[in-house]
Amino acid sequence: MDNAELIRKLLVNLFSIFLFWIILRAAAGFVRKNIADSKKRYLITKRLYLAGILFIIIATFLLWANHMRELATFLSIFGAGLALSLHQIIGSIAGWALVATRKTFSVGDRIEINGIKGDVIDIGILRTVIMEVGSQADAEQSTGRIVTVPNSLILQNPVYNFTSHFEYIWNEIDVTITFDSSEKKAEEIMLLAAEESSSAIMEKARTQLDGMRDRYYFKYSHLTPIVYMSLSGSGIKLTLRHLIQARNRRAATSGLIREIYGKFMQSGIKLAYDTYRIIE
Repeated sequence: MDNAELIRKLLVNLFSIFLFWIILRAAAGFVRKNIADSKKRYLITKRLYLAGILFIIIATFLLWANHMRELATFLSIFGAGLALSLHQIIGSIAGWALVATRKTFSVGDRIEINGIKGDVIDIGILRTVIMEVGSQADAEQSTGRIVTVPNSLILQNPVYNFTSHFEYIWNEIDVTITFDSSEKKAEEIMLLAAEESSSAIMEKARTQLDGMRDRYYFKYSHLTPIVYMSLSGSGIKLTLRHLIQARNRRAATSGLIREIYGKFMQSGIKLAYDTYRIIE
């Protein structure tokens, strides 16, 4: 292939990519203006861009198909150096392929990867965008920060998904009462409050748990609240373990504590705290 032919093909290739990209942007703009549902709009736009990238790759391959031998020779010479310099990009593309095929997580899921926790708001070929939670705000609430994570981390680190197949987590509330308070009454109050709080989600949680058994092998089945007791230096420590929605941790915990504290005060149950005695 002479230089004139090479330049002609490069110009045709670049012009076709530019033209198709303009058409793609126009189609994406039409979708944004005419589809009200935000999630549906996002998914259609994302699929348009992915289809566009695939089309460009296929068109480029067909354009250069008659010169694959020269291209193979070129890549064999520079392939090792190219792979070394682009290993992060290649790893990110492989991570994206894993997410796309294995459904490790989807847009809207709450995940944690490499110490970064948050809600997935975008999945690209090279990076995943997360709305961070929990780093600076307690109890799984949003910090307002957007974190961009390279997809190569998916291959190098465990990915924790809080909402994909089972959108509930176990939450624990610790309460220490004095030794002269009735631990049985305190336990009864805590269990009743937790059962009332979790009654609305229990049926859906069991349904999701049954669905998980079709995909995974496990014997986990106990979903009702439970209270554990231990002793501390200042009193009797009661730990309430109960099921909540992963995104509702702060509100659920706050509501339960208000309910439990109010019932404790009505029942004469006293909360214990550390005391100090100074001897002169």
